[in-house]
Parts: sequence; C-alpha cells; structure tokens
Amino acid sequence: MSDEKRKREELQEKIKSLASKLKAQKESKSSRGSAWGSSQKPPSAVVENSRNATRSNLQLQLKQKKTAELRKEISKLSQTIQKKTRNSEANQKGNPYPRAPQQAAANQDKHFCFNFQRFGVCDKRKCTLNHDPQKKSVCLKYLMSSCSDKQCLLAHVADKKRIPVCEKFLEAICPLTDCRLLHVYNGEDASLCEGYSVLGYCQDGENCTRKHLLQCPNELTNGYCVEGIVCYYMHKHPRRGVARSQPQTNQARSRIRSPVEVKLKPWGEKGKNHVL
Repeated sequence: MSDEKRKREELQEKIKSLASKLKAQKESKSSRGSAWGSSQKPPSAVVENSRNATRSNLQLQLKQKKTAELRKEISKLSQTIQKKTRNSEANQKGNPYPRAPQQAAANQDKHFCFNFQRFGVCDKRKCTLNHDPQKKSVCLKYLMSSCSDKQCLLAHVADKKRIPVCEKFLEAICPLTDCRLLHVYNGEDASLCEGYSVLGYCQDGENCTRKHLLQCPNELTNGYCVEGIVCYYMHKHPRRGVARSQPQTNQARSRIRSPVEVKLKPWGEKGKNHVL
C-alpha cells in the first residue's frame, strides 16, 4: 500500500505542476493583450501602416518629378517664344545685321557642276553634281548679238538672274539705248557676288546688293587668260599673252580646259564666299 500511495502523490504533484504551468501561460498571454492596448497596436497593423506610408512617399516623389519635368518644358517653350518675338521685332525695326540675299543663293548653288554651268557641257560620265539647264550661264555673245554658232552650248535667254551687269554702264560710258546687259548700280563699295561670278547664276537677280560680273572661265580653271583684251569676261589677275583677233569659241575653251569641280563654301567665319 505504501508504494501505491507514493505513486499517487507523484501523479498529483505532476498534475499540480502542469496546472501551474498552464496558469502561467494564460497570465503571460493576458499580459501581452493588455500591453497592446489603445496606445499600441499588434505587429500586423504596424506592418500595414508602414506599407501605406511607403506608398504615399512614392506617390509624392512621382508627383514631384512630374512637376519638375513640366516646369522644364514650360521654361524651354518660354525661351523659344522670347527668341522668336525678338527676331520678329528686330526684322520689323530693321535688323542691323541682316543676312545678305546673295548668301542664300550661294549656298543653294554650291552643289552645281561648274563645267555645265559655265561651258554648257560636263565631260564626266558619273558626275553627281546638279545639271540644271534653266540655271546655265548666258552666252555673252548672244547678249551682244554677235553669236553665230547655231550649236552654242550656253543659254540664249534674257534672264535677269543670269545676265551680268554692264561694265560700261558702271563706268558711265555705255552708248547703247537697247543694251541687253543689266544697268544696275549698287554703289562704289559694292563687292563682287562670288556665287554669280563663278557659276553665272544668282537667285536674287537684279535685287542682289553685289556686282554681277562673270569671271573668266579660263582664269578660274587654269589660273590665267590668254585671250587678252578681246576676252569678254572679268579678270581678277593681269592677262597674259598677246590679244587675239578672234576669241575662242566655247567648244575650244572646253577642249583646252581640264575638268574641274568648283564648290562654294557657305557664308560663315570669314564673312565671304570663297571658291575651293
């Protein structure tokens, strides 16, 4: 009987210990619940609040970026509008530095074939430059009514964009009343129109502020002219050789010359249009 009593006592002690442990666990749980009261929240609620805060922060950052981009675009548009208004006002009042009209013509003519423009023929089979018959240079003999060549390669047209200025008119000694050359005077300080002197064409015609004088093609290609005083063209350098009784025809000139491409630099740094 003593053994059975001992066993019962041991079991009762174990049951008491287990009951005490259960009570302790319940008390700990109740204490935790009381701690997360009105002032504090359970961890799940804290996580949700943190997520909402991050979302709101991201939305604010996106809005700030969009507003900054819009401000930049508005500033750029305002700058462009101000520039346009300034340019329009300057043009209305009279711009002190206007772009000369012959500059645009020279830039347009820089891709034209020199041989076709001045001689009427291009010897190159695969020439990639522009060959426009409506902008071919005019025959000076035709303007002086002395061209007897029926197969003349130059233009026989009285086009003011291709007709040069009468040099005798500039010297005030032109005796002809029906002169076919241009009688235009732009002043003593007027410079030479490089685009017209090389290619024989200017888009501005008689409205150009520079002199329209054709430079001798032999001088452009070879560096000098052999025809002497008889040559109809303008010369920048002194003429060589003896004056001939009759000038060479256009075909003879095309045989003597070597095929050369002439391009014009656009107006820019030095303020002039230079021939390459």
